[in-house]
Amino acid sequence: MLIQEVITVAKHSELNSLAVKQDNLAILAFINLGLIELYKEFILQIEETSIIATVKDEKIELPLDFMYPLKAYYIKIVNSEEVKEEVYSDKPSAKNQISFTNNSKVKVPAELVGKQIFVEYSAKPPKYTLDNLDEEMALPEVLVDCLLHYIGYRGHLGVRSDGQSENTSHYVRFMQSVKKARDRGVISFKNTQEMPNRLFDRGFV
Repeated sequence: MLIQEVITVAKHSELNSLAVKQDNLAILAFINLGLIELYKEFILQIEETSIIATVKDEKIELPLDFMYPLKAYYIKIVNSEEVKEEVYSDKPSAKNQISFTNNSKVKVPAELVGKQIFVEYSAKPPKYTLDNLDEEMALPEVLVDCLLHYIGYRGHLGVRSDGQSENTSHYVRFMQSVKKARDRGVISFKNTQEMPNRLFDRGFV
């Protein structure tokens, strides 16, 4: 779906009664914020980078589009075959594992110094401007409904009195639509441990 199409639908639905519907720049800001929320909830863009530490506890910069880790491993040879050795766990007590100190760096322990480690991660969404209105939005159409509810929520945030209840209603609809997408299994989401049926693997299809 084109960015302009999303803006047009929002103007005639969730934002229909608001003055902000005349402000394309504001609506684009709502879209960008909504995409961040949906990319946090669902695995929509997977990327991979590799790192090699040269000293103990070295902190290595991650790509700018890094959002959160999915897995990390290095390749070792077992019986003349290549085997992936996992080196990331979300359990703080795990030993010999890399750790993500924040959303920009990864810390490598002494045991993994010198090894080429591959980090698979969920990437951030693109950020759109007025120059991108004729571009296809990096979001599957099954989640456009979620995005529109989020746009409605953001649009009503600045409205006082009755707008407050309307704002709450849009946020509730947003969360309900996200839950429905999860329950139907149409998109892999971040809490999935095994993802054999990814719709998006290293890019959109």
